[in-house]
Amino acid sequence: DHGDVACASVDVDPYPGYFTKYMDLKCRNNVSIDQMNDLIDHWLKGRDSELKGQGEAFIKASQETGLDPVFLLSLAAQESGWTVSNLHATKNNPYSINMVDSNPSQGYHLGDKFSDGIINGAKWIKKHYYDEGQNTLRGMIYGKKKYSSSADKWINDISNIITKSY
Repeated sequence: DHGDVACASVDVDPYPGYFTKYMDLKCRNNVSIDQMNDLIDHWLKGRDSELKGQGEAFIKASQETGLDPVFLLSLAAQESGWTVSNLHATKNNPYSINMVDSNPSQGYHLGDKFSDGIINGAKWIKKHYYDEGQNTLRGMIYGKKKYSSSADKWINDISNIITKSY
């Protein structure tokens, strides 16, 4: 049950980005591991990244948290610049958890492998945002805790990746 939160396909979105900004982050479409890997490859366009081949980790993170796997990929992409940052890779922290602008190196180390960071980071996001009622992109920014300081840009970047991915 998603209450009155929008939970609709982006291809019937009357205002581009509206549903992705307001959709419940647990609104999942069935996406396979192969589809996730194809999606990652599409976005990387041949660039090297820790995200390459991580479709299985995003699906597992989704299964363990209920969060949409394409949302998780979009968040990781936006936060890490598609993980071209060495800091994200060495800390296995694709979602920039606790990497504040004034001291990004204080970010959490989320596991021994990058796939651990995808899964553990999703669990952290579910616990510290979703479970506390900040269950939409807008909610993650304009709720009691702000996930990012770049509010509208952050929402629009992630929303655009989700919309283009679906």
